[in-house]
Amino acid sequence: MQTKNKSSINKFNSKSNIKLIVLACIISSLNVIFLKSFSASLIIVVLESLILGYYFLKGDITNYLGCYLVFLTLSFEYEYIVGGAAFYGFKNFRILGLNLGIIFLLPIVIKLVFKKINVSKFTLKHPNLFLYVQLILIMSTTGVFIGLINFLTNDNNILSMNNSVVLFVGNVYQGALFPLLIILSFMYIVLFEENKIIVLVDYISAILIGSVFAMVISLVTNNMGYYGGVVTLLSPMVNAFITFLILFLLFRGRIKSSGIIFLAYLIGLYLLFIYNASGKLFLLTLFSLATTIPILVKQKKIKATVVLIMMLPVVGIGVFLLFNTLMKDNLLFTIKLDQAIKMLNLFDPNWFNNMPSSPKIRISEFINIIIEYAEKPWYLLFGKGYLGTVRDHIETFNGSLGAFSDSQWVNGSFYAMHTSLNTLFLTHGLFGLVVLFSVVKLAWKKLIYSPLGTIGSIWFLVYYGYSITLSSFGLICLLIALYEIDNKGNILDN
Repeated sequence: MQTKNKSSINKFNSKSNIKLIVLACIISSLNVIFLKSFSASLIIVVLESLILGYYFLKGDITNYLGCYLVFLTLSFEYEYIVGGAAFYGFKNFRILGLNLGIIFLLPIVIKLVFKKINVSKFTLKHPNLFLYVQLILIMSTTGVFIGLINFLTNDNNILSMNNSVVLFVGNVYQGALFPLLIILSFMYIVLFEENKIIVLVDYISAILIGSVFAMVISLVTNNMGYYGGVVTLLSPMVNAFITFLILFLLFRGRIKSSGIIFLAYLIGLYLLFIYNASGKLFLLTLFSLATTIPILVKQKKIKATVVLIMMLPVVGIGVFLLFNTLMKDNLLFTIKLDQAIKMLNLFDPNWFNNMPSSPKIRISEFINIIIEYAEKPWYLLFGKGYLGTVRDHIETFNGSLGAFSDSQWVNGSFYAMHTSLNTLFLTHGLFGLVVLFSVVKLAWKKLIYSPLGTIGSIWFLVYYGYSITLSSFGLICLLIALYEIDNKGNILDN
């Protein structure tokens, strides 16, 4: 097994990621412009495939995986966001029924199979990375096994649901197979290209900048998207993490494109709050700003920390003005804010009944899962597996007809939960919650000091199981952060 110590990372001369930013911006703009053109999208995908083929033949798996992430995460995933069923991109093209997201990870895994690996040495050198890889693999294995048993025994009449076989395979693909391939691909880089891991960080920041550029192109071309029935700017799912671009600025010694990152951060926040605002975005923005303080303290940048704390009143005034503007001009933000206020009105005797549908459906899901386990306690430890379902025991789902697909309503059994907590609890039981809280604990102690750790933690705590593009991005960030912990330092510090 080829391994390199931490000093090899220090010696690695990370070039400016300007070229990667240009690549990400080109890909994101093409995806927005030619979203609904099959022929143009096909040409783009062919060119993307040629780029991947070039890096694979060259033996450069790090850049191969980096480009793969650019092509996958900057493509669009769900029809309800783009406003139509017919749209195309890297994520949507298939060969012999297999998604390109799977196909282009297989060469790395096959290459890894034929490599000689000293597993014991790897576990000693990367204990945290190995531990969480094991936990994810346990969740995946039990999820497939228990899910298959439920499927074959027709739990909650799941076999009567339309396309139940396709749904089960899709859930296994998204929940187990895809994360496994991502993990194995990253392990290849750790084992055989460890000195290039910093390059993946450059790709991650480039992807976030590319998602900002997608919104700019959407605005300029008036090619708009939709969310919650409201017109929004088209942007890939990873725009959820744009607010964390500011954390990369705290490590300017390693990233030479700080000016571009700062500009993208400002433009991204402006466009998100004006056109795509939500309560979750507001909370994540505040969280990302708050995270800068412990990072600066750890870096012993006392002056910068004092200045930042002194700026808090200014930030508070800015937040107040932003609130007023959004309340007047942004329907989506107004709706989400109203939902949040009503959810926090705990002293209302009819609190739960009067709660808006969005938070109510999430609380209802958790209660229904508890009742499901009370009736079937043998599922409590490891959950109901992939495509595990729950009944609406307390009959509160009917106030949110758009929350579930028609097939789930017709069948009376529901598998698509709306929070990471509920998804982990239903799919993986108490074990899933233990893993969730262990990530929270690790994030509080160590992950929060790294941009990658913060993004990876937020993905697991907020967006787990939500989408392929978010999973690929968030999981890679989490894996790099665990690698950083094992090497007792932030890659960007070097």
